[in-house]
Amino acid sequence: MSDAVPVLNPELLGVIARFVASIGMADDLLLRLRANYPELRFSQCSEDDVPARMQPLLAAEGFDLYLMDTREHCITLSNDLNTASGVVIAWRSDDGGDT
Repeated sequence: MSDAVPVLNPELLGVIARFVASIGMADDLLLRLRANYPELRFSQCSEDDVPARMQPLLAAEGFDLYLMDTREHCITLSNDLNTASGVVIAWRSDDGGDT
């Protein structure tokens, strides 16, 4: 029995980014994403929580999207669409507000 890793692609990331942009930092954002894409994992954080060496896979107004790889014991950030199993939403504090 094999657990196939969901395949993310640039088009799906664009759809996810538009969805996130339309809802913003709503309390139920992650619940709604998980309901729409049950095969993927989702997490959110502040941009300050992402290592500076990591480049977002997709930058949008107010947030960046990063990929997560959950194949090992610890979750890691990745730039590899083929091994990614989820998306991290990193909220930018461009307006000076807390996230």
